[in-house]
Amino acid sequence: NRPTGEQCFLVGDFTGHGLPAAIGAMTVHGIFMSMVVKGFSIEDIVLELNRKMCALLPVDRFLSAALLELHLDTGLLKVWNGGMPDILVRSAEGRVITRYASENVPLGIVSPREYAASARSATLAPGDQLLVYSDGLIEAHSPAAELYGNARLQAVMDSPGPAFDRFDALLVSLGQHVQSAPQSDDVSILYVVCDPALAPPAEDDAGTASV
Repeated sequence: NRPTGEQCFLVGDFTGHGLPAAIGAMTVHGIFMSMVVKGFSIEDIVLELNRKMCALLPVDRFLSAALLELHLDTGLLKVWNGGMPDILVRSAEGRVITRYASENVPLGIVSPREYAASARSATLAPGDQLLVYSDGLIEAHSPAAELYGNARLQAVMDSPGPAFDRFDALLVSLGQHVQSAPQSDDVSILYVVCDPALAPPAEDDAGTASV
């Protein structure tokens, strides 16, 4: 949480697996947490993450990432998507109403001098839900090598039911599709419900962000 109350999220997917990806993830986590609590914007965080990734990662390694900033009191949302699958917004009535496709280059590819961070803004209504996921979800395969795909994901998100049940419904649907097939990629899922009652209090002594 920012000192001013906004909740900030980061979902990332490194190229490769194992120790190199783990080291990169720890670096990203530290930068993100430190800059959020100091009140920096997600655009500033993106630029700093790209600078660090370019400095630390080999040329064939990069980080696809989604950064989000949500103020539960007002529903104000900012979204930055760099190389991740579409971020979905599901209405309180139970249908996908918005998709935020990737509009930015993943982190660690373009030099800091040439990199620009562009975020989109919107306003969520109480009860709207956000779904962010890695490509391991839609590329999860069945024993017959059939991908889970966007159609199954859309069907789960468009199905009726309470907001907080959709996450469990998605896991059930994925498990029924995959069955005993071996997992070929990591699956990361972030599910957020816009509920003003869950808004964290802002800190009374929030200061100006500083490096």
